[in-house]
Amino acid sequence: MESLIPLNEMKTIMKKHMTFKTLLFVGIFATILGICSCESDDKPKLDNDTTPPGMVTNVTFKADNGGGMLHYTVPKDEDVLMVKAVYTLDSGKEIYKSASFYQDSLRIEGFGTKKEYNIKLIAVDRSGNESTPHIQKVTPLTPFTNTVLTSVEILPSFAGALVKWDNKQEQTLTIQAEYTVNGRKMKKLYASNRPHDYLLIEGLKATPYDFSVSITDTYENRTKEREFKAITPMIDYKLDKKKFSFLEEKLLPDAMNETWEEIDEDTGELVTKTRTLTRAEKGGFDGGWNAKARQLEGRIQKFWDDIIDDGNKRNLNYFSTGHVGSLPFSYYIDLGREVKLSRLRVWQRDYDWRSKGPGYYYTTENVETFEIWISNDKVNWEKVRRATIVEPSDPTVARSEAIAGHHFVIFEDEPKFTKTFRYLEYRGIKTFGNNTLANASEITLYGENAN
Repeated sequence: MESLIPLNEMKTIMKKHMTFKTLLFVGIFATILGICSCESDDKPKLDNDTTPPGMVTNVTFKADNGGGMLHYTVPKDEDVLMVKAVYTLDSGKEIYKSASFYQDSLRIEGFGTKKEYNIKLIAVDRSGNESTPHIQKVTPLTPFTNTVLTSVEILPSFAGALVKWDNKQEQTLTIQAEYTVNGRKMKKLYASNRPHDYLLIEGLKATPYDFSVSITDTYENRTKEREFKAITPMIDYKLDKKKFSFLEEKLLPDAMNETWEEIDEDTGELVTKTRTLTRAEKGGFDGGWNAKARQLEGRIQKFWDDIIDDGNKRNLNYFSTGHVGSLPFSYYIDLGREVKLSRLRVWQRDYDWRSKGPGYYYTTENVETFEIWISNDKVNWEKVRRATIVEPSDPTVARSEAIAGHHFVIFEDEPKFTKTFRYLEYRGIKTFGNNTLANASEITLYGENAN
C-alpha cells in the first residue's frame, strides 16, 4: 500500500536530495522519451521527409444505400500511415473518411442522391506528406433515408395518429411529421436508430387530418415530403377510476392460466405460449399473487387516485412493494365493470428521500419495464402490452415527459381496442436500478366501457 508524505517533510527531503533527485528524474525522463519515440507499428518517421508516398491503386467500389465500400491497394512506402477518402456532400461540405495502412478498404457514406460523385483517395505518410490523389467515380444506391421514407405508414390512433417506419440499417435519423390544427401548422420531430420504431402524435380530434413526413440523416440530407391524406383519429376516453379496487389474495384463485405471444428464437415467427401457475410458482410476496399492498408510506390504492407524486410538495403518492426477493412482481386490480382498453399513461415516483425533494425520476426503485395482463374471470389471463420507459437524453425533456406521464398505446403496430375484460394485472419486470423493491405513482387507462 502506498503512503502519503506530508508536504513539509517532502520539502525537506527535496532540499537534501535535490541533486540526486534531479539527476534521477532526468535519467528516467530520457529513458521514457526514448521508449515513447518508437512507433508501436515499427514504421519509421523521417523528420525531414518531404517525399510524398505513392498513389493508392487497384481501386474498386461496391455501392450500398447512400454510400459503399472502397477496396484498394496501399502503396508500398515504408512510412505510409493511412489512406483517406475526401469527398463533398450534397450540402457542399467536404468531409473525409480514413483507414490505417493495415487495412485495404474503407466505407464512405452520407450521400443524399443517387448520382455520380468524385472521391479523392489519398495516401498519407508519417510526415504528413500526401500522395497524388486517385480520383474514383462512384454512384451509391438510393439513400437509406429514401428507403426508410418508403416504409412509413400513418395509422389512425386514439385521439391521435401513429407514424411508424422500418430502419433496417439502424442509422440515426430524424423523422419530421407536419400537420395542421385549427389553421396552425404543427411540427413534431423524433430521432431514432431503432430497426422498427414509431412516433405518436397526440391531442387530435376525430376529424380528418393531412400529414406530411420527411426524414433527415446526420449528414443533413433531407428527403422530399411524403403526404398522407385524411387520417381520422379514433375515439376513446379516460376510464373512471372510482370503481377500481385492489384484488386481495382471498379474491384470487389458487391457479391461473396465462397466454402471451413471443418471437420464436429458432424460426423468428410469432408464436402463442401458454402456462398454468399456482400461487407458489408465481413467487409473489409471502407466496401470494400480489406484492405488498402497504409498505411504509406506499399504498397500492395510491396507484389510481389521480394524484401524481410531486417531490416539491412531498405528498409521497406512490406504491411501494417492499423487498419482493426478485422481480417480476404483480398487483391485481378489479376495474369494477367490463371495459375495452386502448392506451394508458403511467407516472413515476418523484420524491427522493435522500434530498427530501424531487429528483427520483429514472432512478433506483422506479419501474422501468412493465407488462399489462387482462382477464374477465380471474383465471385466464392474456398479456396485451410490454412497455419500457425510455429516458430522453436531454434532462429538461426527460423531466417534462415524466411530469406529463409516459404514454403507451396497447397495440402499437395497429391501434385498436382490447377484447372485453374486467380484471387487470400490472406486472413490474425491471426497475431503473435493478432493485428488488419497486415504486410507481399513478396509472391512467383509456378505452371505453363494454356497454
